Amino acid sequence: MKSELNKSRFDNTQKTFLGERGNFDHSTLIDVIFTKPETAQFLCRKLYKEFVYSVPDEDFVSQMAEVLRNNDYDIKPVLSFLFQSDHFYSYEFIGTKIKSPLEMLIGAMKQLNIADIDKAYIFDIGKSLQQELFEPPDVRGWEGQRKWISSATFPLRNNYTDSLISGRKSNGQTLRSKVNALTLARSYGASEDAAQFNEDVIRYMVQFPQISSERKGFLLETLMSGTVNWSTYLPMAESRIQNYLRTIMRLPEYQLC
Repeated sequence: MKSELNKSRFDNTQKTFLGERGNFDHSTLIDVIFTKPETAQFLCRKLYKEFVYSVPDEDFVSQMAEVLRNNDYDIKPVLSFLFQSDHFYSYEFIGTKIKSPLEMLIGAMKQLNIADIDKAYIFDIGKSLQQELFEPPDVRGWEGQRKWISSATFPLRNNYTDSLISGRKSNGQTLRSKVNALTLARSYGASEDAAQFNEDVIRYMVQFPQISSERKGFLLETLMSGTVNWSTYLPMAESRIQNYLRTIMRLPEYQLC
């Protein structure tokens, strides 16, 4: 959107704005905003909440803001500072953010090595999950975090990941592509070692850092499905892997990143 000055409606007098005095117009008012340290704090707080945690560490936000101001509000240096910091990789922040619908939708496809994206399907599911692309609820954007999960949206998330495995939407329509369970499983180096394969898949697909031993045991039992000897070359291996992947992606922990 481009702003234009309508001189007939312009107050051509001295004005006070954010403690500054002058005959400001629509352009110089913005310059005044960027002279205030609070502007950098505000922007960096939003970056922190998006990439780290919903409750900002104000001391670290202040460090980010200093980088932003020192680089004339160029975003790239402050993101570089954030992503290379020990703070960003702190264990306490791993698995504390609920995936947005878009993060979950696209992330699931990437984890399952599905490259042929049905864009219309992604858009429709995102809308059902309360994130219609390019249509935020207001100028704040989407609130995120706990707002993403409800008794209505959680089952829809599970239906979506189920569809990537079955190749069918909840209405029975065929998807353009689905996961190749055997190919995916054999892409793991330990695919023929059930216990290690289970550990490797959990580590890759679930960001939550404290999966209990009981939960891991349950997933291993789901993979084995009562068989004593495991191999991806067993007659029922494909259906077992599909059920195993479906179970992992239905975990509450899978919704975290």
